[in-house]
Amino acid sequence: MFFSATKTEILNELPHWFGIDVETVDVRASDNTQGKVVHYLLETPVRKRVDALRKLAHLDGFYALVFFKQVATIQAAAENLRYLGVKVAVLDGQQRQVQREQALRDLRQRKISLLLTTDVAARGLDIVELPAVVNFDLPKDANTYIHRVGRTGRMGAAGVVINLGNEHDLRHFRQLLTHENYVLHEGYLYKGELIDKELFTQKKQEAAETFEKGKRKVKTKSKAKRKTTDLKRKESIVPRRHKKKRKRQQLNKGKHDKSKK
Repeated sequence: MFFSATKTEILNELPHWFGIDVETVDVRASDNTQGKVVHYLLETPVRKRVDALRKLAHLDGFYALVFFKQVATIQAAAENLRYLGVKVAVLDGQQRQVQREQALRDLRQRKISLLLTTDVAARGLDIVELPAVVNFDLPKDANTYIHRVGRTGRMGAAGVVINLGNEHDLRHFRQLLTHENYVLHEGYLYKGELIDKELFTQKKQEAAETFEKGKRKVKTKSKAKRKTTDLKRKESIVPRRHKKKRKRQQLNKGKHDKSKK
């Protein structure tokens, strides 16, 4: 028996190799072991993707398997993330088995938040209850995507898949998955949360309304303060005309005394 998450061309060669008919059984429709997995598209330019990983790593309870295309990119990202205080490990094809096992153990025990890897290095990985998969580099085809995201949401557990890319990348990626049964949501990192477009719009609207209310209160307080200040200023002013009147009375008194003499 042969098992595969996707149908590949090599499976068509099996009858030729073994000289017998091969029966194919597709269990996707009857498979009830898949948990609910939410797929996000996070629009992120290349220069900000490492910072996006930093923000994700600081989400409450977040840890993930992060896929790259090239090992060189992994090493650079790992150095930057460590500099930013993010606990990460690297899994590549050049490591010894002991190093691989240690990296996987650290992820399971949540000693690290992110395990950076490639498609080749991640082959055969089975991480129990992995909550998230991040595509730092988008996959080149649908089969690669299926294999990557299949590592989360296993055995009924919930999972999250986060795809990073600029507008052009994400538009092409949508087309790539046109014939696959995935619902792709626009995702946003907002105030320490990963949310979809609907909730993001709602929270932004609430924030704008709160800001406007605050501005109106400040304006009202400023007006009241100005009125109080003006009133105090008016009360503190002594009219000069009273002093002039007093001086005039004194002069008249002196003239009156002279006339009597």
